[in-house]
Amino acid sequence: MTKLESLSQEMAEKFILELLRKNGQPMKTQEIEEVNMDLGKKCQDSAVLVLTKMRSRGLIIGEVSYEQGGWLWSLPE
Repeated sequence: MTKLESLSQEMAEKFILELLRKNGQPMKTQEIEEVNMDLGKKCQDSAVLVLTKMRSRGLIIGEVSYEQGGWLWSLPE
């Protein structure tokens, strides 16, 4: 198994913001984690914790989607 590069909180935030910008639509937590892993990276803290911290600081929006079965993350308008 390939060793994953561990991202600091700051690097993880930059990565997530860029990913959401490029994607152009809300993404589920699992989708963000999968892209991260595909690129050989992981958040030092869990992705959920990083996303929650970002939401509390107003960097991103997080909403529960019962239709999609999890949290959807997007950029503020």
